[in-house]
Amino acid sequence: MVTLFVISVPISFVNVLNQIAVLKLLGGTGFLSVFDKAQQDALAMVFVGVHGYGVIIAQIFWGLWLAPFGMLVFRSGFIPPILASS
Repeated sequence: MVTLFVISVPISFVNVLNQIAVLKLLGGTGFLSVFDKAQQDALAMVFVGVHGYGVIIAQIFWGLWLAPFGMLVFRSGFIPPILASS
């Protein structure tokens, strides 16, 4: 359970780099002068899309740890069986 949660943390941190790339592209820094405005906007949209896919990948691991956690809670008897079956 902890392993599944720990895997999602670096995925989320690496995914933040996509947001930083968008900010750098739209910030208009000097080294991007080789690209025209339309190319910079297209590159920014690519990074926005990649960020969306990164969130989906991280969500898989955010949700997977809940399955063994739910099994442990159910087996512990903390929740009455009548509530767990509904």
